[in-house]
Amino acid sequence: FRGRLAGSYAVKLASAWAETSREDGHAFGINFPNANSVRLLTSDRLGWTPILRPSFLVRPLPGLRFTERPPGGLPPFLANLGGRALAAGLSLLKRPPKAPPGRIVELDGFDARFDALWHREAERAPAAFLRDAATLSWRYTSHPAYRYRILAFERGDEIAAYLVASPRSLMGLESLLVVDGWAAPSDTGLLAVLAADLARRAAKEGVGILGAQV
Repeated sequence: FRGRLAGSYAVKLASAWAETSREDGHAFGINFPNANSVRLLTSDRLGWTPILRPSFLVRPLPGLRFTERPPGGLPPFLANLGGRALAAGLSLLKRPPKAPPGRIVELDGFDARFDALWHREAERAPAAFLRDAATLSWRYTSHPAYRYRILAFERGDEIAAYLVASPRSLMGLESLLVVDGWAAPSDTGLLAVLAADLARRAAKEGVGILGAQV
C-alpha cells in the first residue's frame, strides 16, 4: 500500500503482529527488515532493537555475465573477465569437501522425513526457527512470487541435511541465493557438501553467482 497513510497502516500491522505473537505465548519475535521498514520497526511506537547485521557472501561462478553496467562504473566486459578469472581461481584453490556415504538429491517438496529431522534435532539447538515440513512447505513450495529449489542429503531412508536456494537476478546477474538449511550439529559438514554441489549445478546451468546472507 502506498500513499500518505502507508506508514500508519504499517505501524498498525506490525503492532497487531506483535500482539498476536504475545497472545500465542511467544517471548520474542525476530524480523529481517529491509531499508524501508527498519526505521519504522525501531521507532518509539514499536521499539524493536537491532541485534545483528547479516553478511552477504558471494561466490562468482564461471558463467558470470553482467547484462547491465555493474556497480562502480566498470565496463561489463571487464567485470565479466575479472569475475570469471576469480571464479576459475577459486575452483582451483577450493576443493569440494568429500561427501560421506549417502546421496544428494533435488526434491520437489518437503515430506515426513523433514519432520523426522526437525523433531530429532530441534531440542539440541540453543535457538532455531521452526522447520517442520508444514512450515517449510508454506514458506517455499507455496510462495506466490519466487521459485525455490530443495537440495537434500539422503542417508538411507532419512534426510540428514538440506539447503534451500532461490533463483534471482542481482545487479544484472543470473544468481542463486541460498536462503535456508538445516543439519544435526554432528552433521554440519553436510551443509558444506550440499553448498559445493549446489555451486557445481549452478555453474553447469550458467548461473553467474552463488550468494547467501548469513
